[in-house]
Amino acid sequence: MEQIGNFLKRIFFLFKKEEAKANLLLHFLHIMLMLFLKKEWKGVFIVSNIHHIKVYFGDTDAAGIVYYPNYYRWMDQAAHEFFRAKGYALSELQTEKNIIVPLVEANCSFKQPLFYEDEVEVHTKVSEIKNKILKLEHRFVREDEEIAAGYEIRAWTKKQEDFLRAETVPEHIIDILKA
Repeated sequence: MEQIGNFLKRIFFLFKKEEAKANLLLHFLHIMLMLFLKKEWKGVFIVSNIHHIKVYFGDTDAAGIVYYPNYYRWMDQAAHEFFRAKGYALSELQTEKNIIVPLVEANCSFKQPLFYEDEVEVHTKVSEIKNKILKLEHRFVREDEEIAAGYEIRAWTKKQEDFLRAETVPEHIIDILKA
């Protein structure tokens, strides 16, 4: 398994400049390996999108450690990038379809600190879609070390006049988001 992980990392670095292609290729390889092994990998985080973050001085507190609300800001950014990578930029959904995907719950567990000038990847995937609700899971990874893990729960809503009405996530959207 370690050899497979190293192989996938090498492929990712080869395609790093073309991040969307690399994400698609990694996802495809994960699926092929699962089919080949004929079992579900429990505990393996199959990444749908990777968002890169560089920690700036303003992201840290007086101790030089990343101030915790920044993780929530970065999860929100990663969610927006996830939807954009799937072909559904949230800004376009809002302006063209009146679809808004508001955050209704968020949580993050911290394992290791991040510091000024650290570079971290936010790995994002959809872990669950239930009728009108989407759950996105995020992992913060620095040099193969998990720094933090969190999730967001978002509602699929449509703006109607002055209020939002929750709607069932369309099947074609579910298929694209889970791919």
